[in-house]
Order: sequence, then C-alpha cells, then structure tokens
Amino acid sequence: ETGWDTFILSGEQEASWIYEGVKQTGVIPSDHSSLLVDIGGGSVEFVLCNATDILWKQSFEIGGQRLMDKFQHSEPIAEVEIKEIAYYLKGELKPLWDALHSRGGVKTLIGSSGSFDTLCDIYCRQEGIVLDAKAKGYALPLDIFQSIAKDLLAKNRAERLVTAGMIELRVDMIVVSLVLIETLIAQLEIEEINVSFYALKEGLMSLVVNGKL
Repeated sequence: ETGWDTFILSGEQEASWIYEGVKQTGVIPSDHSSLLVDIGGGSVEFVLCNATDILWKQSFEIGGQRLMDKFQHSEPIAEVEIKEIAYYLKGELKPLWDALHSRGGVKTLIGSSGSFDTLCDIYCRQEGIVLDAKAKGYALPLDIFQSIAKDLLAKNRAERLVTAGMIELRVDMIVVSLVLIETLIAQLEIEEINVSFYALKEGLMSLVVNGKL
C-alpha cells in the first residue's frame, strides 16, 4: 500500500549496522580489538572489531526478554537464578568464546545504547556528572559498573525504579542484562567498559547519507 520495499533484517546485518553507528562515536580504541555488545529483547549482537573494521560478528538468541522469561521468577532476582543464567550463557556463547580465544582475546567491552545507556545515566547521577548534550559515548569505570550491578541486583522492581538515572523502560530487563555483562567480564577478563550512545539507527543513517545503502 505504501509502495515501500520491506525486508527482514538478519542478526548479522543488524550487527554490521550497529558497528557503523558505534564507529562514529570514537569509543572504539584504535590500538587494539574490542568486543561490541548490543543487548536486545530477543537477541544479542556481538561484534569483534577495531576502529576501522569488523573482525567477527554473530547474533545470539539470548536477548533480555528471553532470559527473563526463562530464568527470572523472583524479585529481587534470586542468587540461584543468577547462577542458572550465567551457566546457560557460558554454554550458549561457546562460539563467542572460541572466536575471541582464537584471535587473542579482548580487554575492552563496548556497550551500545539500551541498558548500557541506563548504566551510564545512573553513574552520572551518582557522581554529579553532567554530560555534554553532544556526547556520543562515555567510559564507564569497571569498578563503578560492578558497584551499580551489585546494588541493582539486590533490589526489587520498585526499588530499582526509584534509583536515580533509571527509566521504567529498562527497569525489568536491566536485571538479566547485568548478569550477561557480568558473565562477559568474568569469562573474558574485561578491563574497561565504554558506552556508545549510537547504535543501529545512527549506523543506518550514516550508510544512507554516505550512499552506501
């Protein structure tokens, strides 16, 4: 009826476009490879990359809503549920562990939008940091992430909702997202986290503007 062509976006194509968005922010280190992570409701996209190229990418059907439905039945989340999620992820993400191990591993985790935006907002509110309105990304200190994660995982929904920097859109899914991020940090021995405020939308816009799509 509209005359528009439509298509179903594959997870791998989505990962590529997310990378194009994140690449514009300057949060990808130029001197070593990093792991880009985009946590959605149905899937999670992983991109091993540097500042100029994608080295490996894969989409996994382990999104936040799926993990919530499968594992989280308590508020606050029970310790046994956290352990079950971590165990499940270690198995489901074997292709990721293998890909990174064969390429020498990574020390930098880059989170794009979603729960990572909220974690950055919570950090800034706690520290009284006012981000420039034109900021495209920010560094989230690892110890600060661990402190925020410990605090949020111990809270029920109502308590999380009144946490400074939290938004209702993220209050549920952020719990399992934290467990996923913690699992990545532990398995990969991550040393730093960068947050990109750009993702799929900005990547698509960049490709269109530059005549690549």
